[in-house]
Amino acid sequence: MNPGDVIAIGPLVLALDRVVALALGLAFLWGIDAVLRRRRLAAPSLGWWAMLAGLAGARIGYVAIHWQSFALEPWEALRAWLGGWYWPGGVLAVLFLLVWRLRVHRRALIEAALLLGLLGAVWAGFLASRNNETALRLPPELAFETLDGRKIALVDYRGKPLILNLWATWCPPCRRETPMLARTAAEQGQVPLILVNQGEARDTVGRYAAEQGLPTQAFVLDPDGSLGALSGSGALPTTLLIGPDGTVLAAHMGEISRVQIDILARQAQR
Repeated sequence: MNPGDVIAIGPLVLALDRVVALALGLAFLWGIDAVLRRRRLAAPSLGWWAMLAGLAGARIGYVAIHWQSFALEPWEALRAWLGGWYWPGGVLAVLFLLVWRLRVHRRALIEAALLLGLLGAVWAGFLASRNNETALRLPPELAFETLDGRKIALVDYRGKPLILNLWATWCPPCRRETPMLARTAAEQGQVPLILVNQGEARDTVGRYAAEQGLPTQAFVLDPDGSLGALSGSGALPTTLLIGPDGTVLAAHMGEISRVQIDILARQAQR
C-alpha cells in the first residue's frame, strides 16, 4: 500500500483500498438483492450472510498464511479491525455460501456467481494497478535526531530493511500502540524498528516516554515532519516497511499490532 493512497473528508482520513472495498461490498449487497427480486426469491438476508462469510473467509485465510506470526499472540486473530485479509479466501467463502443457499435456484445462482466474479475482477484490477505504480524511494540523506541529540540518517541503514513508525503523543491510537512498539524495538530483532515522532519537541517526547516507563532507544525526532511529507502519509499512526535500497515496500495506516510488525519483518527478510 502506498501511504499516499488516502481520501480525506475533513478531519477524517480513509485508506483508498478500504474505501474501494466498502464500495464493492455495497455493490454486492445491491446486486444480490436485485437478483433475488428478479427471481422472486424470499431470502432478504442472503447478501448480509454472504458478506459475513466473505469477511470470515478472508480473515481466516490471512491468519492461516501468517500462522507463525499469529502464534506469538493468537488472540490478535480476533482484532480484524486492525487489518489483515486474504481476499481469495473471502471470495471462495462467499461462493460456497451462494451455492449452498441457491443450489435449487440455478439461474439465480448463476447470476449471483457472475456478480461475484465481476466484483472480484474489479478488486483484482484495482490491486494490480496499485502494484504497477512506481515504488516510492526515500532519500538516503533523510535524517532524524535521537532524544540524546545524536543524528541518524537512512543511509546508516542502507543494505538492510527497516521499519519506520510515524506517530505523535497527541494521537490516541499512537498512544495505544507506542508502548508495544518501543518494547518490541528494544528487543533488537533482525529488522530495526524506529519510532519517528512527527513535529513535536524533544521535551514532549521525552516526558511521554518517562511517564510510560518506556525504553527510549527507538525514539527519534522529525521536527519538520519531513518523513510524513515525503511518504505522503496523511494520517497518524502510519507504519512503513523500508527495503534495503530505501524503497517503501509496504505501508500500514492506523493502529498496528505486534503480530503485524512480525509479519512486516518476515516480509522484509524474504
